[in-house]
Amino acid sequence: MCPTTTRETPPSTDFDATARVKYDPQTNTYHARHEWETGDPLHVTVVESVAVVTETELTELQALYSTIDPEALDAVVDPNRRADVQIEFQFEGCLVRIESSGEITIEIDGDR
Repeated sequence: MCPTTTRETPPSTDFDATARVKYDPQTNTYHARHEWETGDPLHVTVVESVAVVTETELTELQALYSTIDPEALDAVVDPNRRADVQIEFQFEGCLVRIESSGEITIEIDGDR
C-alpha cells in the first residue's frame, strides 16, 4: 500500500525506473514519462513507476489487470493516435493519470 507521508525525493529501488520518477513538492505528486522508443509497453512503465513511489518490489504489487486491462491501456494511449487522451485510475493506493504524451502523474491517496 502507498504510504501516507510526504517525501522530499522519490524513494530508491533496485531498478532503473527510479531515475524516471521525479517528485514535485509543490503539487505533492510524482511524475514519470514513458519513452515510446524504448520498446517497453506503457503498462510496464506505469507498474515500475508505481513500485518506485510506493517503495514496493515489482513482485509484491497486485497485477495491473486487476485494475485496468494493460493491453487496452497500451492501445488507447498510443502516440500515433490523433486524439489527445487522458486516463485516470486507482492502483496500489495511488491515483494514476496518463496522458497520450506519455506523461504519467502519480498521486498517493491520502495526500490530496
